[in-house]
Amino acid sequence: MEGNRIEKRTDLLRGVTLTRLDRLFAEGDKEAHKFVIGLTLGNSVVTLDSGATVTGHFIRADDSTLPPIKGTVEEGKAVLTLPEGAYKITGYFSLIIKANVGGMSCAVFWGDGAITRTSTDTIVDPDHTIPSLDELLTKIAAVDDAIARADAAAEEARQAAQSANFTVLDHYDTLDLLKAAHPTGKPGDAYAIGMEEPYDVHIWGVDVQDWVNIGQLQGAQGLPGEQGPAGANGVSPTISIEAIDGGNRVTITDANGPKVFNVMDGKDGSPGTNGSDAQAIVYTINGKNADSNGNFELNASSVGARPDTWMPTAAQVGALPSTYTAPVSSVNGETGAVTVPVLKLAYLQYDASWSDSQNALQIPTSAFSNPASTTDASKMCFMIQIYGKTCFIGDSFVSGSYLYIRVYNSSWENWGTGERVNIIYQTA
Repeated sequence: MEGNRIEKRTDLLRGVTLTRLDRLFAEGDKEAHKFVIGLTLGNSVVTLDSGATVTGHFIRADDSTLPPIKGTVEEGKAVLTLPEGAYKITGYFSLIIKANVGGMSCAVFWGDGAITRTSTDTIVDPDHTIPSLDELLTKIAAVDDAIARADAAAEEARQAAQSANFTVLDHYDTLDLLKAAHPTGKPGDAYAIGMEEPYDVHIWGVDVQDWVNIGQLQGAQGLPGEQGPAGANGVSPTISIEAIDGGNRVTITDANGPKVFNVMDGKDGSPGTNGSDAQAIVYTINGKNADSNGNFELNASSVGARPDTWMPTAAQVGALPSTYTAPVSSVNGETGAVTVPVLKLAYLQYDASWSDSQNALQIPTSAFSNPASTTDASKMCFMIQIYGKTCFIGDSFVSGSYLYIRVYNSSWENWGTGERVNIIYQTA
């Protein structure tokens, strides 16, 4: 017989929504409900292959999950029947059914419902009430406990009866020594065991056939003795400190009275020797002293720098003098020491400017000692220094009243109008 048939249709485009299962799911049922899930994709029907996998996942009210429930494919639809385990626990449950669609596993149904109880633990008939299983188990446990306590009381009584009439025959330091000397005994045999009093008494246990420790020998408690006389009140020592001239007076008072003694301050030590006089530190730079605040005011001559008006000689810049005599084999047919005139050099320090249009230094020809020489500018300039660095010289030329010199060095990149350059050039 086929159980309750629950048919649902799921549109895979819209996704799976929760279905409230309001049918009766009774406790103790088995395979009582069969779910048939048809699939669509919009308006198109999706037919599952006969070999497609259908699996159900059932979560009971006790938060336990059943093993995966294997379903089938019937007429292209996912079919799943609930097993017996789904009806074991009453309360709310959750069911999710998955199917292999298009090569991937996806959920095709999601529902929840409730397993309804069909009976209680108590059955009532017209004459008697049958207790629930929980009540029966509680009563059985209570009976077992009462029996155990009765057995324990009986054993205590038997041991007390045995120990009520015994004779301590000897003493041994340890139980092992007793057992070595007396492996067995007779009812009423007892021995004292221990290194010092009070000793533990071991009697021969007839039932267990072994020596049993019944504790230390102790008689009944005696009557309370008379109260002794009250003791004298104790005295807690006190300490007081009083300042006196040159120290402190300490007084300690106990049961025997006060005891006083003085603690004097130590004597002053002898004076130390005087330290040596401090010596002033005088700073000078190139013979120039600092002012009262330790500051110096320096000029070019103070630090050995060249003044702005300094003009180097030919020797200082490594040039030849205006006339130079050199020993040669012959000059123009003459032999011996011959005087040869050389080029004359001049030094110019000028606030030049940079000409963007000419991409060169721009210097008025009037700045030179012999302006006429600037007409042959390519032979005129020998060395240029910018920011103190010697620059490589390119071509130079005269245009109008200005001399233009191209310089191959990165120094010109930050050149500003009015910057100072050093120029060594040829004179007539």
